[in-house]
Amino acid sequence: MITDKLKAWEPHVRAQGDIIHPICMEDGGYFSEGGHELFDLACRSLGSTKGEASAFYTHWQRQRLATTNIRGVAKTILQRIPFALVNTSP
Repeated sequence: MITDKLKAWEPHVRAQGDIIHPICMEDGGYFSEGGHELFDLACRSLGSTKGEASAFYTHWQRQRLATTNIRGVAKTILQRIPFALVNTSP
C-alpha cells in the first residue's frame, strides 16, 4: 500500500524540488522503511552522543508515536461500535 502511494505522489513531490519520506505506521505501530530512515537521520542530528540519539529515538518512535497511533485505532474502533437508539434496560 505504501509503495502505491509513493509511486503516485513521488513525481509531484520531486517536481517541486522536495523529497518524500513516507512515515506510515503499519499494524502494530511498526514504521515503514522510510519512516525508520527519517527518524534515524533526525536522531543522529539531534543527539551529540550515541546514547542521546538512542534516547531520542526511543522516546519519539517507541513511545510518543506509538501512543498517538493506538489512540487513533481506539477512536476508530469506538466510532464503529453500534449504539442502541432505544432504552433496552429492564
